[in-house]
Amino acid sequence: MATVFSRIGSSLSLRGRCSRAFYVWIQAAYFSAFLITFLLSATIGLPLWPTIIAVIIVMFPFGFIFSVRRLHDVGLSGWFFLLYCIPFFGSIFAWSILFKRGQVGPNRYADDPLKLKARLPSRPALEWTIAVSGSLVLAVAILSFRIFAFQPFDIPSVAMQPSLNKGDYVIVSKFAYGFSKHSIPFSPPLFQGRILNQAPHRGDIIVFKLPRDPKVDYIKRLIGMPGDRIQIKSGVVFVNGRAMDRQQVGAGREDEGGGLTTPVEIYRETTPEGRSYLTDFYGSGRETENTGVYVVPPHCYFMLGDNRDDSIDSRFDPDMQAQARGPSNCGWDPSVDAYIPGDSGVGFVPEENLVGRPVLAVAPNDRPRFRWLDGR
Repeated sequence: MATVFSRIGSSLSLRGRCSRAFYVWIQAAYFSAFLITFLLSATIGLPLWPTIIAVIIVMFPFGFIFSVRRLHDVGLSGWFFLLYCIPFFGSIFAWSILFKRGQVGPNRYADDPLKLKARLPSRPALEWTIAVSGSLVLAVAILSFRIFAFQPFDIPSVAMQPSLNKGDYVIVSKFAYGFSKHSIPFSPPLFQGRILNQAPHRGDIIVFKLPRDPKVDYIKRLIGMPGDRIQIKSGVVFVNGRAMDRQQVGAGREDEGGGLTTPVEIYRETTPEGRSYLTDFYGSGRETENTGVYVVPPHCYFMLGDNRDDSIDSRFDPDMQAQARGPSNCGWDPSVDAYIPGDSGVGFVPEENLVGRPVLAVAPNDRPRFRWLDGR
């Protein structure tokens, strides 16, 4: 028994070493644990984020021990673990440690040598070059996937209820509408307009950059296409003078936080093209239930939140009138401000500002956990 405990203690010692092959198995175990967590959350209703945090707390000590031992195996001090905490660079360094061949023989950081000989002569400079290059290639591949394929976003407010709840996460298709500078992190001014542009459809849920502040992401539903005339009368949306079909299908209460709730009426709204979705309505007498006529400029779109009385969207002044018209400014007719409170809002959304269309929603607390959206 003493021998067993001695071996366990030796395997967990911070003065030990961890081979590359064993470290790969450790990373695979981490990935499997998180995958199982997601599956259990989806099937038996475990709270998603508390469960993930619990898994991290349980697994962190083992991850820390074997990461330090892996650093020892490549001839580095365990203090280099602090580099893992540096954004982006830490990921590159961690993958480099994974790729790097272990040091042959003992070193000053580890008690047990682990490797007494190598099949190939040790060439530290070449090995580190290969390890760092492999990590950079992997990082570029992951970044490219985020830019050109899919990206997660969180829902920060109740503005899209009942379709999306506050705290939900959505996976957004970045190639649904083509690519612009806003597809790239920090929106670098590499080019204007869109590449491989695909026009969205009325009724799509869309993630876009706020026109006056491209660092901010918004998510709303597309209601007005370029050239449309949009108006809201008594809560009913009119498109080019024609009322969109709107039928009440239920009622409920919206959580305002702090134990407060608001009664809401739930309507099914149908676009002229036949696409339908649910919207929340707080009842008559609200400031946002009647508007002027919005004429959507070319290459611009009109967006509304599904929670019509608790959404800052294209009904509100974009607060950009003093700026020159350009790709990120669709202009504004100040006369419509007479109908709506003077809050700074979204205004018309430029085509260039579209980021993508949500395809999957993940609900941390509600069921179902996962929902395919298909833009609706």
